[in-house]
Amino acid sequence: ILKMCLFEHYYSGPASVLCCPEDQLEGVVQTLTRQQISLIMNLPSVERCMEDNKLSTSKQANQRILIDLVKMLHSHHRSSVTMLKALHEFSKDLPNWPLGHQLRDTYLLFLQTPAAEMEGFKSLIKLTRLMSRDEIETRLRSAMKVINREESVVDPNIEDLASGIGSILDKLREITKEETESKHEQDGLESVPIDWGNVRSRSQFKEKLKSLTKAKKQSPFEAVREELAQFIDKTFSIISPPTNLALHEALYFDDALVLKHYFLPSPRSVLHGALVNPQAYLKSMDVLPDLSLAYKLHLEGGKLINLYDWMESFRSMKTAHDSGRSSDKDRLVEAEFFRAVTELQFLGYVKSTKRKTDHVARMTWGSC
Repeated sequence: ILKMCLFEHYYSGPASVLCCPEDQLEGVVQTLTRQQISLIMNLPSVERCMEDNKLSTSKQANQRILIDLVKMLHSHHRSSVTMLKALHEFSKDLPNWPLGHQLRDTYLLFLQTPAAEMEGFKSLIKLTRLMSRDEIETRLRSAMKVINREESVVDPNIEDLASGIGSILDKLREITKEETESKHEQDGLESVPIDWGNVRSRSQFKEKLKSLTKAKKQSPFEAVREELAQFIDKTFSIISPPTNLALHEALYFDDALVLKHYFLPSPRSVLHGALVNPQAYLKSMDVLPDLSLAYKLHLEGGKLINLYDWMESFRSMKTAHDSGRSSDKDRLVEAEFFRAVTELQFLGYVKSTKRKTDHVARMTWGSC
């Protein structure tokens, strides 16, 4: 599949010439002709993103635009992959694996739709609001390690992600420290009894419990956990699939229909085309092959084909240019006919029938 994607990408796309190492990009753009530049600049993604859809008539200006657009694609790819690695590290091993088991699964989801619109991403936000403190700290540290490994990638979104994770971790450490200190202070204090008031029935007891639940304040950890969920939602809603960028056709291939044509062929229509037009496969062909001739004749029949009539038609076509007939020639033609019928039966075009012993049943119609 990878080889076919590369073949189709470089063979069919005018912008594929720009799919090269970033340090070679300027040299490649300088070799483009005015016609090639015009084809690339007229791509829908480029026209859609250009201001007022007005393209420059200057070759040098268009070359500069192409270089900037492709560099933007490279930068977007590096930053997106780094952020997705951090997101995958944070979300892995969660129930039902909302973003997939592997980084590849997360990346494929991202290529299809923005992160904020993924069902798995919405599930991740819900699960984040249920995580314990230890789990959050462990997952955030793992995500931070991924970001630190990608030091060469410089991007404002990654910097915001790293600073946000660092801020959340600092707040969690501060909460732990404060809780430890307050615990020592409260060890010597007696617990305050709950004032149940004048509760005399079960309904009054339920109402009292509800009022106590509503009166309960949000703990500092719960506030930080909610802040983390909102931070993840906001941060990863910014990144978008590369298909939203101008000139994405240069680096990305998304024509699934072409690959489906290669890997999910229709053998019946291919066989029909080969038998009807054997010249496409057999060069310098003086006479029609027996199998092709028998197939064409069988197309003229109905649901049941009389073998004798079929053979006579076959014989007349084979001996049309012969001046005389002989018994040996007739036997040879009959042998060729029955061999062709056997091959058609093997291919699934005809089969024997019990309704009439001297007939065969036709199994297909046209190219289907």
